[in-house]
Amino acid sequence: MRFLALCSLSLVILLSSANAQIPTSSPVDFNIYYGKGWGVSGIAESLIDASLAFNFTQETLNSTLTKSIEYITSNRYSFNGVHYFAWEKGPKQETGIYPGIKYGAAGIIDLYVSAYQYFDEPKYLEYAINSFNQLMLSSQGSLPHWGYNFPSPNNASGISLTGYEFGAAGMINAALSLYQTTLNASFLETAFRIADWIYSVSHFPTSDTMAVPWYSHVPGFQSVEIFEFDRGMAGIASVLTDLAIASGNKTIETMAKNIANYLVNSQNEDGSWFQQNDTDVTPLTFSTGTAGIIYSLTKINEAYPSTNYEESITKGVSFLLSHLSNNKFVDDNGQSLSSSFSEGALGVLYSLFKAQKFLTSQQQTILNDLLNQYANSFFLILQNNGQQYLFLKIDEKTVSRVDLSLRNGLAGFLHFSTELKNNLKNFGDYQVDNLVKWSINSLNMVQNLNGSWNRQVSPPSGFSTIQGTVDDSPAFYISAIAFLIIVPRKIKNRAN
Repeated sequence: MRFLALCSLSLVILLSSANAQIPTSSPVDFNIYYGKGWGVSGIAESLIDASLAFNFTQETLNSTLTKSIEYITSNRYSFNGVHYFAWEKGPKQETGIYPGIKYGAAGIIDLYVSAYQYFDEPKYLEYAINSFNQLMLSSQGSLPHWGYNFPSPNNASGISLTGYEFGAAGMINAALSLYQTTLNASFLETAFRIADWIYSVSHFPTSDTMAVPWYSHVPGFQSVEIFEFDRGMAGIASVLTDLAIASGNKTIETMAKNIANYLVNSQNEDGSWFQQNDTDVTPLTFSTGTAGIIYSLTKINEAYPSTNYEESITKGVSFLLSHLSNNKFVDDNGQSLSSSFSEGALGVLYSLFKAQKFLTSQQQTILNDLLNQYANSFFLILQNNGQQYLFLKIDEKTVSRVDLSLRNGLAGFLHFSTELKNNLKNFGDYQVDNLVKWSINSLNMVQNLNGSWNRQVSPPSGFSTIQGTVDDSPAFYISAIAFLIIVPRKIKNRAN
């Protein structure tokens, strides 16, 4: 009964929060989580990816990673004395099993695959495959789909979701990751079957558009259409694009394009998107708003260029920058954005960098200035015994706690830096190597003895602060980190 009550409460929260404004700063949360979004697996994966991208190797980091992976593995879900490759949200959180990327196996698979590639350790690949096999045992129907959460292993129950963060698109991402690592075609075939389920619950307003509901139809509920990345069509289109590129499957390619076409047709005149079709809320952010949709359209346009996509991206970029001019990070309601990747300023900057070729010279200058302003507003740089440590302030005013997670904290900054290092040709013009190194130092230092991390922690006491004051002087950037090279800019813009 406790689980059912929690399930009902979770659903009420999900449904009622759909019409609510996303908070501009993170609530106090010192809990430990297992999953990718707020938890240990997301932090560990970001450390692996950053160390590879920036060629950092150190024994301390390897020990940190090993402990974190073993912590995740040893805390699998236990039922009737058997440990399954499935997870609750975190220790002492009686929430049932979560399959999706944010809390569950779909995200933890990414960590295992990254660990296998980093350490060349076969057992981590075995863990990833075991986790995926357990996901399949918990799926519903001949075309696999999953409930948001469920009470026990192999219990296919709950309202089935379509999106990236909690639903079927995240499972496609996990299957694709395993296919690309093993070249085992069975994972690819499974990804196709999951995509077939998404297709089966969708509708088609025109011959070249596809609209995907948030969840499958359940009597008594009206399924909304969500446009955002995390729960909605932007994330689904992004994953289907990855699947189409990897497989060459034209049916999947058409699905991705048709969802993108629907997103373009749903764009508002000012360049924004509503979060979903039953609200007039137009967030800026990556997870819930325009930034994430721009990212998805940019990815699709790179694979399948279209004038319609390019025009939509250009309008969306102008909308975002119109709210971020004058070095201010404010949302559509004039409220200050947090520092986070998912729900704050960092994800907006990321999408703008990914869409960089659509920026005018003036817009590029604004973006560079915003990056410096981000550092000035949110970086907390400490020093102790000659070692530097970087943390992200949750917002410009909060100093009593910092967030470490991928979605909302320091691991998100590592993800931002790694993705741009790997995918942006001119990212060498930006000085981030020290920032990444100092972030890794911080995550090494604050890891718990058992290999976990709390989502949020208090900054270490007794360390000296070297970030300088927020004023008009550029001395901090010149003498300390120089986030942007203090020379004439080398960045070439392809748009005027």
